[in-house]
Amino acid sequence: MTSAETGALLQRWFDEVWNQGKESTIHELFDKNGKAHGWPEPTSVLRGPKEFAKVFHQFRSAFSEIKITIHEIIAEGGHGAVRWTCTSKHTGDGLGFAGTNKPVTLPGSSFILCKNGKLLEGWNFLDQTSVIHQLRIAADKNAAAGKQRSAGISKPVAPIRKKSGRSLK
Repeated sequence: MTSAETGALLQRWFDEVWNQGKESTIHELFDKNGKAHGWPEPTSVLRGPKEFAKVFHQFRSAFSEIKITIHEIIAEGGHGAVRWTCTSKHTGDGLGFAGTNKPVTLPGSSFILCKNGKLLEGWNFLDQTSVIHQLRIAADKNAAAGKQRSAGISKPVAPIRKKSGRSLK
């Protein structure tokens, strides 16, 4: 592949798969023997379009308003490097816990080998683990706040203090 073809293929992949949510593009552009390393976990290896599509759906069931901004594509022959940022909102339970409605920003980079107009192998570098950790903390706080509301408690009550500054017991 030429550098221009590789750059156009990568631009199309990120735009159609992520920004437009087109699963059909996964099946069209991801080689049947393709591998995606490092997503969703750093040690993950997704093999083929069906496996990639499964994780794609899991991600989209957890996040809405997904927007990938490509900051840079460098292509040389069939090799490409993409620096990107994903912004989205955590609205679903696809991560195994309730949506928090928190906005999420996830910077990352991908290094991709393309051949015959398809993505053959990709290595992804992103910190989704820390994003999930932050969202779990927010989900726990939301759940705790919901329990307080259902018990009729709107906020924690401060102890009553005497004028001396000590708490009454």
